[in-house]
Amino acid sequence: MLVEDAGQIVENLGQVRVGLSGAGVARVAVNVDGPRTVTAADLAGESGVTVADPARVIATVETGGRLEMTVEISSGAGFETVQDLQEERPGWIEIDRKYAPVRQAAIQVDEEGEEAFLTLTVTTDGTVSPEEATAQAAAALELQEAGRE
Repeated sequence: MLVEDAGQIVENLGQVRVGLSGAGVARVAVNVDGPRTVTAADLAGESGVTVADPARVIATVETGGRLEMTVEISSGAGFETVQDLQEERPGWIEIDRKYAPVRQAAIQVDEEGEEAFLTLTVTTDGTVSPEEATAQAAAALELQEAGRE
């Protein structure tokens, strides 16, 4: 037996912030016998998957219960809703894809005489560091500028 229903498990999975080293797709099998709490940490460690919030609860398996599922994690950019997905895959439950790790970015300019100092503050969801997010954004801007020339 599971405490949560399928809808709650899907919702819980949608709240897990994951990182995937490299481009592509990783499939993580979760096979758990109860009693046990399944957390985001159960998704980490395989195929370059990291989680920002390992303690986040996905499901609760009671004594005598079993949870078997495969979670597919993909790399990308931006946001993609289930309605945007082109393929139908029987047996799979699709979840909106959120690829934006930056939670907040702020720029502050301080002027001292003839000089100006720029401070960039970046807050992420923990799947990448602020430095990595800034470098990725700079690389994307560089590619965009190169395409204009």
